[in-house]
Amino acid sequence: MGKEDILDFINKILFELFTQKRPFSDTTIRRRYERKPFNLSTSGTAHSPAGGILPLVEPFTPHSSPFTRQKAAIRIFGRAGFAIAHTARMRKSAFTLAEVLITLGIIGVVASMTLPTLVNKYHKQETVARLSAAYSLVSQAIKRSEVDNEALDYWNFDLDSQTFSDKYIKPYFQVIASYKAEDVPKNVHNYCMNGTNCDSYFGYFDLPKIIIKNGTALSFRTTASGDGTRFLTVVADLNGFQKPNTYGKDLFAFSVAAGGKMVPYGVGDIVGGTTHIGYDRDKLANGNDNRACNKSKGGVFCAALIIMDGWKISDDYPW
Repeated sequence: MGKEDILDFINKILFELFTQKRPFSDTTIRRRYERKPFNLSTSGTAHSPAGGILPLVEPFTPHSSPFTRQKAAIRIFGRAGFAIAHTARMRKSAFTLAEVLITLGIIGVVASMTLPTLVNKYHKQETVARLSAAYSLVSQAIKRSEVDNEALDYWNFDLDSQTFSDKYIKPYFQVIASYKAEDVPKNVHNYCMNGTNCDSYFGYFDLPKIIIKNGTALSFRTTASGDGTRFLTVVADLNGFQKPNTYGKDLFAFSVAAGGKMVPYGVGDIVGGTTHIGYDRDKLANGNDNRACNKSKGGVFCAALIIMDGWKISDDYPW
């Protein structure tokens, strides 16, 4: 707003304030000002139509900023002047409907491009957090069980999975639901990362399951071979029986070997056992084993890949 606009605007307000006794709008001000305006000088006075001189509270010069001029008017006119000045300022800065619609359209396009990425990133972080929690809870349960039942090396691995779980595992969790093998919902199936059915892995479909307090479903399978190898396989479904029930997405496997050490399935040094691959990332991710963590394989080794990468889902993870 230029100097002439400021002077013109204040003259209109002065005219209405000193000639009217009732409230008025800025439209009325414009119309009535055309008949007989005030004459506002830059010397700090305002001349009314009746010939009187009105002193300004804060005089200004021709070089004063619009802010200084507006402040002077507001101090003279009080609430009415402030309201009218504010209304004029708002009208100057308002957006048109077309501008608003264009802005909203741009925001929508940007959101549609970035939202899937943000959601995907959130799901990855949530998966790692829940996997870490499951890993920690199972490890702690085994340690507590060893206090009551001697070291894992002396547990009776000849017991069936249901009896073994009831004796050595289940009492050390906060269990909210428990299922015998025959009670597990028959419509709940597990899938490999390549999309094929993987119910046969670990005999998972026929294993008893417990749902712990954080919603994770856990299954335990014992293995006892003639050469004396003893180990426990743990399968964790991070969201219970909810989909996708896929290895590498919400389904992950671990092994517990002699000494009670828990390792991700596919890592370790159990001779003849499930953790025979060792700490070789390339074999876990791209090896010929059907359980490798890639989209053309089973995905059973995916827990090992996440843990080896520092508990994170790396850019090359087959998400």
